[in-house]
Amino acid sequence: MRKFRNCRVKRTFASIFVLVIIAAYITLNKSINQNTKRNVRTDERDPYRFQLQHAAWVWNDDVVYVEEKSRKPREVPTDESPQFEVITHTNKSASLAQEGTDYGQNKFLGLEGVEDYILSKDDYREQRKVPNRRIEKCKFPLFNILFLKTHHTGSDIITNILNRFADLRDLRVAIPNGGVSTFYWPARFHWRHLDLSIHDGVLPNILCNHARFNGEIMDQIMPQGTVYLTMLRNPETLFESTFDHEHFTAMLDMFEYDDPIGSFLENPKMHIEHVIKHNMFKDNLNLIKNGMFFDLGLRTADYHKPQVFKDAILDISDKFTLVLIYEHLDESLVMLKRKLCWELDDLLYLKSYFIEKTSYRNFTEAQREQLRNWSKADSALYEYFNRTLWERIANEDNFEEELGLFKAKQRQIEEDCEDATVDDGVFDSDETSSPGTEKMNKYLCHKMTMSAGNYLEYFRTKFAVRKHGKSYTSG
Repeated sequence: MRKFRNCRVKRTFASIFVLVIIAAYITLNKSINQNTKRNVRTDERDPYRFQLQHAAWVWNDDVVYVEEKSRKPREVPTDESPQFEVITHTNKSASLAQEGTDYGQNKFLGLEGVEDYILSKDDYREQRKVPNRRIEKCKFPLFNILFLKTHHTGSDIITNILNRFADLRDLRVAIPNGGVSTFYWPARFHWRHLDLSIHDGVLPNILCNHARFNGEIMDQIMPQGTVYLTMLRNPETLFESTFDHEHFTAMLDMFEYDDPIGSFLENPKMHIEHVIKHNMFKDNLNLIKNGMFFDLGLRTADYHKPQVFKDAILDISDKFTLVLIYEHLDESLVMLKRKLCWELDDLLYLKSYFIEKTSYRNFTEAQREQLRNWSKADSALYEYFNRTLWERIANEDNFEEELGLFKAKQRQIEEDCEDATVDDGVFDSDETSSPGTEKMNKYLCHKMTMSAGNYLEYFRTKFAVRKHGKSYTSG
């Protein structure tokens, strides 16, 4: 009887022990699953590691590279086919999609590469059912404008025009968050890059500082019916200007070369691999290949895919009301005046202040071909919209007359502002020192010489003061 009781006790303890083990296992398994789920969500936000692809100079994820879903290519107009008669609208361009990877480094967000996870739909409000599209005609002056500012294309001229227009009409200008001067370029634009507090949540009228294009989210922070603009430049002079202003000779460690630009074009991959090998890749090197299209959102993995960037060109044409051309700036501005229903005086600028260099190197025919092969996407982009500008001008009435009037106004304001300055181009605020110049013109000349950075700080102060219910006037 005692043995039987002992056996029952042992079996009871054994059963309890087994139950404890099972409970512990279940608890541990739940914990592992929860941690795994958390890691999955976290891993989605972990930086990717990139490697150099041998076939072409682009960056790809070295873990997995997902090819685009097959889709019917869009027909690209040729010289023989009419443009803009029928444009097929797509919901999203593959080239401007948020999938895939980009090369580059983001010093502001601490990313290894320009990561597309910052565009997660969980991070912003429900998107509009109808995105902003190209506006063909206006009936009254348009105030809501997004200017996608491209690097070294003369875009400072347009930024000054838009800043001046907003300032004189007390419009709201989008301000980058964190006191920086760009919207965290080279990362794709995100609403987190915007100083949301400075306008108390009211949407801005104008965005014109450097931002990398992201149409879906830009539509979220701009009012419905916003006009999209950008500016392009001949890839030859653009490449030289970018190489000079971004100090690529130093960045690429090419001091020993007599002609760094020519030497780079002979073997660009060698010089890029040298930079990567020595861990010297900087944000600005994103501009060395297809810099304009990079600003306009084309993924670097798509640089070598002609059908993709040709589709992207048509998507830009669908969305942007006007693409200005630097080499034909006055013509572009007169066309812009008509698209926005503005006055010619609103679009005046100081050539002597913004345009310094008028002569550039003579590329050999071989170097031109090398540059076209290196920046194929930019070459196609520029050729398309340069041709488009002239086709649209040809359909305008009395365009030459208005262009002549605009150039006459340009000459007059240049003379007035020259009289309103003293040595070294400093603005003379003494009303009596230049009797031939009206006071209003002096004020305008001062505004026309304000840099994008100065205007940005001016707006930060102006909007901060206004937010607290005080009036603000510039000195």
